Amino acid sequence: MNNSTRRKFLRNSSIAATGLVLATPSGAKITNNRRKAIACAPGSITQLFGTLASVRSGNWSDASTWGGRVPGTGDTPVINAGHTVIFDQANTTVGGVNVNSGGTLQFDSNKSVALVSTANIIVYGRLVMKPSSASVDHFIQFINISE
Repeated sequence: MNNSTRRKFLRNSSIAATGLVLATPSGAKITNNRRKAIACAPGSITQLFGTLASVRSGNWSDASTWGGRVPGTGDTPVINAGHTVIFDQANTTVGGVNVNSGGTLQFDSNKSVALVSTANIIVYGRLVMKPSSASVDHFIQFINISE
């Protein structure tokens, strides 16, 4: 990567990382033309939170809908164009949701469910909440948000 490309990348990119530990590059030698670098790695490998995008249509509770892991607290699920994700969990807390244009977030019509968010739910596609009967409740709740 040449300097011009590196500058454009740094100017046009951003990263948000939590739970990371800064470390020095291993094996760095002391020379006159030594370059300084910052490396980072997860402080814990147990679970990282962040954006989790749909890789296919399916149930929210199915890890294969998300490429291997169901969104949890702190995650921001993204429903991609062409995908319909059926929200089928009784109560789930996430750090926001993005439904891209052409994507659909559909609440399971036969289950009472609550989607709890600590951030915005942004819908450019479709959000479908249509209970099959009066005994089925669909909720979206926002918590810990200062406006």
